[in-house]
Amino acid sequence: MTLSPTTDAVETTVSALPPHLLQSDILKLLDGRSLASLSSVSQNWRSICSEETLWKDMSATMWPSLAGESISALDSGYRSLYSDCITSSCPPLKPRRRRRNTAAYPTIEKLISAVDVYCDGQILFSKDFVTDTISDVFLNNPFKLQILSPKEKIPTPLKFDDEAEECIDVAEAGVRVSWILIDPTGKRAFNVTGLRHVEANRHWLNGFIKLHYATVVAVPSGEMAQCSVMVTCGGVHGGDMEVVDVTLQVEDLNLKPLTGSESLLAIGEAMAGRRRLTGGKMEKERYREFVKRRVEKKEREEMIKRNIDIVIIIAIVSIFFAIFAFFRSTS
Repeated sequence: MTLSPTTDAVETTVSALPPHLLQSDILKLLDGRSLASLSSVSQNWRSICSEETLWKDMSATMWPSLAGESISALDSGYRSLYSDCITSSCPPLKPRRRRRNTAAYPTIEKLISAVDVYCDGQILFSKDFVTDTISDVFLNNPFKLQILSPKEKIPTPLKFDDEAEECIDVAEAGVRVSWILIDPTGKRAFNVTGLRHVEANRHWLNGFIKLHYATVVAVPSGEMAQCSVMVTCGGVHGGDMEVVDVTLQVEDLNLKPLTGSESLLAIGEAMAGRRRLTGGKMEKERYREFVKRRVEKKEREEMIKRNIDIVIIIAIVSIFFAIFAFFRSTS
């Protein structure tokens, strides 16, 4: 008599395997999407695939900075962390309608940054650090985070040419940065850089290449803002390309850096925003909309300024003729 494979038979076979063997030798070979799909097959698989250490190891493999000491304080929630980091945050580009005295996201008392720098898929640099967000110094000054000291550089195997346009293509294809912001209290995160940069250009003076990553959000003022990561690649002509600066800022439509308190509102919008697997396309579309709104705002401000100038000129001319007419009538 032959037995046809049934779900029960498969379940019995799987149940017979030690869970640690599945998690350490088999499931770790899967990516996050495959693991999530497998967890929906049955209750048994869901239990096996929900093990925190499995998602913790998977997160640290993809983003080595998530294995740092700052992130080790997160004793749970690694599956949610992985989901937040692998997707793009797409909050509405208009301010949310909220009830009075409510916010898009709870107050962020501490921010953990997890930064990884890659070249041709190989990890070059990892760093994690904590930023205190409740001090007056942070809240009232422009928000700016940097991972490198002024003299610190990250060497790459790429060659740098401060003139050839092809060098920009080389940097775009080879250099990639991931900057993840984590709220350890709310156990939410978002990858500021997404999967792709939104813009690349050269500095007009020194020829250094700038790769721009951005997540665009709406802030309560009604305008748009961008959580911006600027990666600067430079070096000596003909020598090795180096990453000389990686900076995170939150900027308004005028590219003016927001204060810490204002930046937390934008970061909160990104934390609370819906998530999508966009492949980097969504970030570029939203950035183009940001640039479009910025141009429109600048044109409006210039038109208002011209109109004010015209009114001032008319007022001055009118006063001059009024004074001239007065003295003429009295003479």
